[in-house]
Amino acid sequence: MAIAILSGKIDLRNARRIAVPPGTVFGMLTVDQEIEGKKRNGAGWKRRFLLHCSCGGQREASLEKLRNGDVRSCGCTKIPSMLRHGMSSTRTYKVWAHMKERCTNPTCKAYPGWGGRGISFDKAWMVFENFIADMGEKPPGKSLDRIDNNGDYNRKNCRWATPAEQSRNTRRTITVSLDKVEMCIKDAAKRVNISHSAIRHRAKLLNGTLQDAIDYYAARHC
Repeated sequence: MAIAILSGKIDLRNARRIAVPPGTVFGMLTVDQEIEGKKRNGAGWKRRFLLHCSCGGQREASLEKLRNGDVRSCGCTKIPSMLRHGMSSTRTYKVWAHMKERCTNPTCKAYPGWGGRGISFDKAWMVFENFIADMGEKPPGKSLDRIDNNGDYNRKNCRWATPAEQSRNTRRTITVSLDKVEMCIKDAAKRVNISHSAIRHRAKLLNGTLQDAIDYYAARHC
């Protein structure tokens, strides 16, 4: 749940004690995380935060400027309305926002499997318009998928995929080679008209690998 903090002059002597958890809202901005502060002449450290804007933008700002109301958006309010994307309620926008969240926000439940293991995204995709220019709108029934699950989100490594395509493209997926093409073991089993369990059983009988079993059935299938 978002936590709204009202504007008001801030006493810098007490700034360190003010709780500003992720989700705190300042105007159009929502706190993602606190970042390294900056030294202020004669007044100690200035606390700084990374925030995302309701328009999809992102920026950094000090607690002082946020509390005083000097910073209320990423700057989008200075852009003519005709240039704003107007897609914040679309499925495509939500996919983009969730992608950024799981890559950058340590409090996100999905963060350990993405940002926590070093997965990031193209810096240009910090702006929603750049993301949609590269990927287009989300097709019905598909979601954003990384072709290389150890790679970052970018135009070359991303596609809109069906749930079946995504389930075959995880870190746990076992791949084999059939007719010089890499594919998951389930797809290979279908190609040689043998069940997935039969492939595993044959591998045990051969005292070999799943690739050995696929090669065995592929030779018989020819």
